[in-house]
Amino acid sequence: MSEVGEVYLSTQKAAKLLGVHRMTLYRWARSGKIQCIRTPTGRIHFPLSELVKFKPKIKNSNDVAIYARIIDEEAVRRRLLEEQVAFLKNYARKMGYNIVEVVKDVGLSNEKSLVKLLELAKAGKIRKILVVSKDRLHTIFPEFLEEVFRILGAEIEVVDWDSEEFKRTRELEIVELVQTLLLKMK
Repeated sequence: MSEVGEVYLSTQKAAKLLGVHRMTLYRWARSGKIQCIRTPTGRIHFPLSELVKFKPKIKNSNDVAIYARIIDEEAVRRRLLEEQVAFLKNYARKMGYNIVEVVKDVGLSNEKSLVKLLELAKAGKIRKILVVSKDRLHTIFPEFLEEVFRILGAEIEVVDWDSEEFKRTRELEIVELVQTLLLKMK
């Protein structure tokens, strides 16, 4: 039951106030990390007093890194990497995110870039990493890296990019990966 005089915010408004995604709030509510109530219609609302107490715990909640990766220099010449970055920057602006770092790679993966992102997450400088696909982090182990970032306090936010050229380069990437693995097995 709601307390007299308490103000309750919808999930959307609470998420905006805290600078987190609605799904993050749902997870926190489910785990008991943040208090909420369920309305008679089944919607979840959050007490403003709880949100005010919780906000200082979310340091840099709107700070994000952008990670863009493509397969080869030919895709660089076709400006696919820059288009990917521009798409993610535009999304970040629409969402009200503060872009802390833009990391760009060419190739199957780059250990230095991943270490840079991990250090940003560990230091609490970012709360999200924006990518156009989970496999941008790593072609083979994206779920593992996603879990590592989650443990460090940063979530991976996939922003679907509807680019036919990007889809074709992803197919080429898979072929190149398989060829690389087969060569190493010899």
